[in-house]
Amino acid sequence: MKAEDVVALEVSNLLYVTDFFIIATTNSSRQTRSCADSLNQVAKEIQGQKASIEGSPSSNWLLMDLGDVIVHLLTPEAREFYNLDDLWADAPRLEFGGSDSLESAETA
Repeated sequence: MKAEDVVALEVSNLLYVTDFFIIATTNSSRQTRSCADSLNQVAKEIQGQKASIEGSPSSNWLLMDLGDVIVHLLTPEAREFYNLDDLWADAPRLEFGGSDSLESAETA
């Protein structure tokens, strides 16, 4: 999907509404749309339904609610301005392993 600077945070101990945040930078509305479309396709295959979306691909921040996972797609400017990485600094970061697995950065 070519999103950049992708970070996965485990927020289950900090929030009750979701277990994970994925934060990623997209550099254009076309790239944001492509990422959102791909994620929606996977969500439909796995969950049988598409994600709830706040924002639009042409906005600076698109939020996709996949239930246990919330994906934030932000432009570089919005990511710097809202600074979600520091806002959720207490959440454990997860490292992307081999194929599609995630594991805690503390145990990796």
